[in-house]
Amino acid sequence: LDILNASAVGSKIPLGLLASSVHDFVDRVLEVLRMSVEERDAMRDVARRSVDRFTETNFEKRWNYLVGKLLPA
Repeated sequence: LDILNASAVGSKIPLGLLASSVHDFVDRVLEVLRMSVEERDAMRDVARRSVDRFTETNFEKRWNYLVGKLLPA
């Protein structure tokens, strides 16, 4: 019942919240609903930055960089 992984991406703002049971999930949803608009926006922005790490373009750039380091010049 993960809402989002509770780790952060270069920020002290969490990506989201973790729930291990139905009751935890309800509590986390209520927690989000009680957040200020600014807190929700900050969490959303951090989550978007995290997701952007896995775009096809970013994967390709990182892959090419790492493979390039393995190949002789």
